[in-house]
Amino acid sequence: MRTHPSRFSMRSVAVAFMLLVSIGAVLLVSAPTVSATTYVRGVYTTDVTWGVADTVYIATGAVTIRAPWTLTIMPGTTVKFDPGVHLFVDGQLKADGTPAKPIAFAPNNTGSVFPWGGIQFNASSSGSVSWSTFDRVD
Repeated sequence: MRTHPSRFSMRSVAVAFMLLVSIGAVLLVSAPTVSATTYVRGVYTTDVTWGVADTVYIATGAVTIRAPWTLTIMPGTTVKFDPGVHLFVDGQLKADGTPAKPIAFAPNNTGSVFPWGGIQFNASSSGSVSWSTFDRVD
């Protein structure tokens, strides 16, 4: 004589499965987004965009954008600078945030008494900076 699984046990398994799927969906939707940090320094001799995959960039040494290349910083990006570090623009800088997603330029080490060096546009450079904030710059 063969026994058939009871309807009660099959229904319990189905309900438990649906409950687990629902919890997983809620966790997936409500999980906070994680932004990675990119460390930058050196001379750029090609077009580059910051803020596509990562939203935090930390300049640990001088950053130079050579002509005729362009550094584009996307809205909502934060760029932090170690003390005394500059962003030199020989090419073009496009750092145009929005009211909802401004770009932040800030010191990396807020406990330091030495500010970061700022952004220097050189004679061959051009660019635009809008909807951006500058914190503790020299």
